[in-house]
Amino acid sequence: MSIRGVIVPLVSPFDDQFAVALDKLETLVGTLVAHGVDGLIACASTGEALSLSEAERAAIIDLVLATNAGQVPVYVGCSSYSTDQVIGLIDDAATRGATGAMITHPYYALPDPIELLAHYTAVSARIEVPVIVYNNPATTGIDASPEQLAEIVALPHMDAIKESSGDCTRVIRINRLTGNTVPVLCGTDNQAMEQLTAGAVGWVAGVANVLPRECLALHRATQANDLKLAKAITDCIYAYLSEAELTAKYVQVNKLGLQLTGLEVGPPRPPLLPVTGEGRDRVIAALEQARGASSLVGS
Repeated sequence: MSIRGVIVPLVSPFDDQFAVALDKLETLVGTLVAHGVDGLIACASTGEALSLSEAERAAIIDLVLATNAGQVPVYVGCSSYSTDQVIGLIDDAATRGATGAMITHPYYALPDPIELLAHYTAVSARIEVPVIVYNNPATTGIDASPEQLAEIVALPHMDAIKESSGDCTRVIRINRLTGNTVPVLCGTDNQAMEQLTAGAVGWVAGVANVLPRECLALHRATQANDLKLAKAITDCIYAYLSEAELTAKYVQVNKLGLQLTGLEVGPPRPPLLPVTGEGRDRVIAALEQARGASSLVGS
């Protein structure tokens, strides 16, 4: 299957007691699908997956799938330290009806290149759904080279790469190594225009929880090679993209962004704290600047 377009890793709404607020999640999913996003990801890092219990995770996946009702592909974050746990998480997501999974390299374990390939080989052999391989060295401590990523996605079911190394040239190098046969997805929000114009065909956009129309318009402009429009949209939304990406507070910033744009999704779970003070002021200013894209993105 083709994995491309704007795919949104969903925020997980909580109430003021940090319980999962499924009614708010239902609203968020419905809003994003109505705006025309190309896919959803439940239980990823933007959704505070590591803070979720098994029961909460199951409830979120089931709610997202039921609300979406087959309209767009739904992937599930299935990362873990353990190969067997990754396989179990993917199997559970597939059994529940998810389209596929997204997985980072095993965090904290720091497998070497031989161990990393063995991990993906074992996962590939025991699953039946598409996987987005997520290269995020900042959070896993492992930076798979373009050459190693090309080797990994040659395995069955390893069907796309989310590239978050921060090096935009990786998109070009991966595409050259794979002959442009494997979708590369932008995984660094403030580099969206650069990666999309370099050859990424999609964008896993946490900021699209808050700015879905703008993210879709930027993606469509780059794919149509309308660089003038893409730059104009980027100029309007760049401050918000940077606030979410460069502060490393993508969970907190996007939860505040949703609140400020009309959907209360509650606080992040500790140890994360809500954005306050100067940080909050920057988010408010960035969203005000993003309104300038309204005339560019259509209805």
